[in-house]
Amino acid sequence: MLACVSCVSFVACLPPDPARHIPDPQQSEALPKQPRVLVELADRLLQVKPESIARLDRSRAALDQALSKHPEPFAVHWRIARLCALMGRHIQNKKQRVEVLKEGIAHAQQAEQLAPERVEPPYFHALNVARQAEVERSLKLIKKAAVLAERARSLDPAFDQAGPLTLLGKIYLMAPAWPVSVGDLEKAISLLEQAVRLAPRPITHLFLGQAYATDEQFEKARVQLKKALKGPLEQRWRREAKKALESTEL
Repeated sequence: MLACVSCVSFVACLPPDPARHIPDPQQSEALPKQPRVLVELADRLLQVKPESIARLDRSRAALDQALSKHPEPFAVHWRIARLCALMGRHIQNKKQRVEVLKEGIAHAQQAEQLAPERVEPPYFHALNVARQAEVERSLKLIKKAAVLAERARSLDPAFDQAGPLTLLGKIYLMAPAWPVSVGDLEKAISLLEQAVRLAPRPITHLFLGQAYATDEQFEKARVQLKKALKGPLEQRWRREAKKALESTEL
């Protein structure tokens, strides 16, 4: 979800930014006409794992077509916000990634205006802001992400397999502590323990294991990290789990 944002300095000589991602126009072809069917198609495309940029492009094309036709625009706005957060993990060009994340933020805000009592808008708003904070190394944005994630947690902590708890716990784990930022290891552990109880996913076991390791609770950390490695994890997270596990056995 987040990389550590405690270091805000920039390396003097950065590699050139990768080329901008250009969606394949074929992803917009032969889409259904009915807005509800377009939304269902977008959801199905996101259920296929692992994610691919081609499926994300087609999902976005379907939602773009649905937006002007759907009788309930809230259902489309929050899904576009979700999609932008996902695309923020795949687009390599940093400037374009920020543009996409800001677009997700705008759609989350529109969704919240339509249904302020729903969890989807603040949750996907928080995800987009957190990823923008990661790209820009912004402590100001990470504080904003924490506020939004806390609102999502208050509305429905179990949403998206305990996503609000997991996101908020990860923010508290990775951010610098007060007075620099919002980091709080005790809060991180508490939130991630709740997330694991609600939805024991490999990624949540990983984050809780990292939190325990940071707190030097190494036996608890090993239990969680081994559980994480038993399940399906992206290569990035698998590497982190192995590295964290090795650190507890030194």
